[in-house]
Amino acid sequence: MPKLTSNPPRQLDHDAYIAGWIAPLETDQIAAWQMLDEEHETLPQSPGDHNVYKLGSINGHNVVIAGLPQPGNCPAATVVAQMRMTFPSLQFGLLVGVGGGVPVNTKQGMIRLGHVVVAKPTRDHSGTIQYDHGKALAGHFERTGALAPPPAVLLNAAQALAVHRAGLDIDPVWENTNRITFARHQLHRFRFPGAENDHLYPPDYLHRQAGVSCEASGCDPEKCIMRPVSVDDEGSFIVVHRGAIGSGELVVKNPSFRDQVAREYDLLSFETEAAGALADFQCLVIRGISNYCDSHKNDMWQGFAAAAAAAYARQLFYHLPIQVKRNNFRHRKLHAPAVYQPTEYLAEVSENTHFVARDEELRRMQNILASTKRRRSVVIQGIGGIGKTQLALAYIRRNQSDHTAVIWFNAKDEMAIHQSALLAAKRILQQHPTLLYLSEALQTGCSGQVFQAMRRWLGEPANSRWLLVYDNYDNPLLERQGTVVDSKAFDLQKYVPETNFGAVIIITRSPLVKMGPIIHLEKLSNIKDGLRILQLGVVRLSNDRYFCNRARPRLLAHADRCIARTLDLTLSRHSSLFGIHYFGDLGNMQGRLENALTMYQMALEGHQTVLGPGHISTLELDTNLGILYKNHGRLKDAEALYRRALEGYEKALGVEHTSTLDAITNLGILYKNKGELEKAEAMLLRALEAKERILGPGHVSTLHTVSNLGILFANQGKLDRAEVLYRRALEGYETTLGSAVITSVPYLTTLENYGILCGKTGRFQDAISSYEKALCGVEAVFGQNNERFVTISRRLQVMRDNLSRGSWRNVLLQKAKRLLGMMKGKSTLHGPDTRHKTAHK
Repeated sequence: MPKLTSNPPRQLDHDAYIAGWIAPLETDQIAAWQMLDEEHETLPQSPGDHNVYKLGSINGHNVVIAGLPQPGNCPAATVVAQMRMTFPSLQFGLLVGVGGGVPVNTKQGMIRLGHVVVAKPTRDHSGTIQYDHGKALAGHFERTGALAPPPAVLLNAAQALAVHRAGLDIDPVWENTNRITFARHQLHRFRFPGAENDHLYPPDYLHRQAGVSCEASGCDPEKCIMRPVSVDDEGSFIVVHRGAIGSGELVVKNPSFRDQVAREYDLLSFETEAAGALADFQCLVIRGISNYCDSHKNDMWQGFAAAAAAAYARQLFYHLPIQVKRNNFRHRKLHAPAVYQPTEYLAEVSENTHFVARDEELRRMQNILASTKRRRSVVIQGIGGIGKTQLALAYIRRNQSDHTAVIWFNAKDEMAIHQSALLAAKRILQQHPTLLYLSEALQTGCSGQVFQAMRRWLGEPANSRWLLVYDNYDNPLLERQGTVVDSKAFDLQKYVPETNFGAVIIITRSPLVKMGPIIHLEKLSNIKDGLRILQLGVVRLSNDRYFCNRARPRLLAHADRCIARTLDLTLSRHSSLFGIHYFGDLGNMQGRLENALTMYQMALEGHQTVLGPGHISTLELDTNLGILYKNHGRLKDAEALYRRALEGYEKALGVEHTSTLDAITNLGILYKNKGELEKAEAMLLRALEAKERILGPGHVSTLHTVSNLGILFANQGKLDRAEVLYRRALEGYETTLGSAVITSVPYLTTLENYGILCGKTGRFQDAISSYEKALCGVEAVFGQNNERFVTISRRLQVMRDNLSRGSWRNVLLQKAKRLLGMMKGKSTLHGPDTRHKTAHK
């Protein structure tokens, strides 16, 4: 009997693992661990991966085993998604555990306790059926959708195993159940209970006392259904049935329901995790039968059923094609990370060669980010134009030798972060073409997979001295009473690797970012530095004739006024008004609206004088001042600025430029806030039409607009139009983002909104399906302690309650309709009172 090797455990590469083994219950997990030939050392996990893994091998095939925090489709989907982040080379999965059996006859005889049921596709289904997913229509339920079939390599292995066992006198599956040491106190439950303890009662005979065995509860043994016992059932051979397995959200303990659904879909077993695991991963479902889905179910057979299922799964690894092993069990050498020149990454970041060093701040950064074995992070905070980015560049220039890689992320929004990751990934692959997981991620074209590959590279133990810079993180995610305050806000933490090494710099205007020690930049206290900045600015402009004749006097006057003011703005910002952008958050940050407005007017005057009213920088200031007005309720003033910006963008950039489309969207959102819904609809439709033509109907930005239009129509009560847009957005996100869609916040928001719409229209089953998917994603992204998770959970429960009541309501409604039809047909016989009611109806 093979046992685990006594040699020290090896540590392999993530790519060495091709099989993911999901063991839902603790009992299933214990049995799975006992099936390993060899245990391996644990490996670093991807950020956001909260699973606990057991790594090992069976017959030379490397396997990842993970349990579930609780039973159910949603936890299964979350565990699978996180497992694939850390082990991207997984090719298939095994969902192995106990399940409820349907006592019907197959080619192998009647299904009994301790038997194993393995999913097998037929002409009509994929082998696993989500029987409770569909539409609740008038008078009946219509199942919709289909789960993915098991991978061909496992189906072939299952057939080869069946052929192999048919020619043996000793069953290898039964022998493998004995790998569990039953003599250990905690493992007694895995023994074979004996055929005499396999009791099947008629569907109408209920268990007498919950929580105890049939014998202890006083169930009448005379009521048991007598069945012939074969030699195989005496404990020397594991009977395996192959066919359809039903997956649902609820545990089945109703034999009448069991038989009804089993007859409809030709099911052999019921379970509660396959629909979640199979949502985006090819798995073979294997279930050891521990009960008959009735009220008599207890834990007596659970241990042995788990052992039988695990033993069968183990035997499959002896029948995998040899080429699978050769192609996937190769160890890839981790190359030392390259030394990157920071400026090579900064296509959108210009270094100021005349930067006046902030020596005190640089010393603080040096102390905070000094190389240690632990993670270091620092937040550079200050208003726009104060010199935050230049300070970070100065630090990098002085300390470049301390870091093996420097990667600069534009963190203005989530799309920008993914684009930065895409650029960095391409450069890394140029220097390390053997990083196959990075190459494969880039080939998919999915930004989510590329970012996960980047995280994996940053998590390699040999790559520990990197520096990541997140610039423009000005919209941290805040939640008030479960409602996101800013639709553009996001949580940066999920984009920062969860490692114990490396260094992170976060550049922000928001004082609400608390992700490390904060260096707050204020106006320069050293007058010499201030004069130096002013001098440099004047020298750079002195060769410009227009500036010398007209603009310089006005700019110097502004600079003179700024010196006397108490607002925290530097002289350098006014000596070069070309760089003034993004003042929209100044009033919110400092709480001084009038000062912010004054500075906007000064900046606009300078831009209009030097650059002209139609210059892009001037138009950006128009937009940002409009944002400031909108945030403070001055919607009429905001509209005027938005319109001016839109007209300017159309003239300067054309009607199809992305800045023009953003201006159109801003106006649409503003009109919605003003309650001018028809104008809002016109602007958003205009933006959508342009994005479809320029970016394409499947572009993420286009899908965002589609979803926003759906929200607008839903608020207008146009639920049919809203539904069409929601469904289009959901299908588009799924097609464009692929497997990464489950962690896309816009996708999850659209799912939630679609669930709300379905609930309003009485389609409770559709609402439940949407909420369940959204809940899985929200749990994966934000965790269960997030207010959004709680809100969706509450809505999901309401829909389930409505659905349970709805079945009775449908019956009553049909009776009422039939009665009403009879009354209408005889309305002339009931006098004027009845005719009056009919007329009003």
